[in-house]
Amino acid sequence: MVSKLSEHGVAGFVLANGSMSTSTTGEGSLEDIRAHDYVLTPGRYVGAAAIEDDGIPFEEKMTEMSQTLYQQMAESTKVAALIRKNLEVLGYGQ
Repeated sequence: MVSKLSEHGVAGFVLANGSMSTSTTGEGSLEDIRAHDYVLTPGRYVGAAAIEDDGIPFEEKMTEMSQTLYQQMAESTKVAALIRKNLEVLGYGQ
């Protein structure tokens, strides 16, 4: 694909997980892309900032964040019901 670009052309590639760490070579390999000095790190384009490890184990952090999410979803259900009720009072109910 890179060879088909014009001098100032731009291309995007969607790669499978782990494809950036593969050591295989052959037709269409990542070496072809690297040879053109392209940067393929997603964080570079989406603004993901590097963060330091906070030392909290993944399972502990995931449990805490899941509990927070479930609480927020429950609150969301209550707020949605209140909004529906207010719309009905205003004559815009279903």
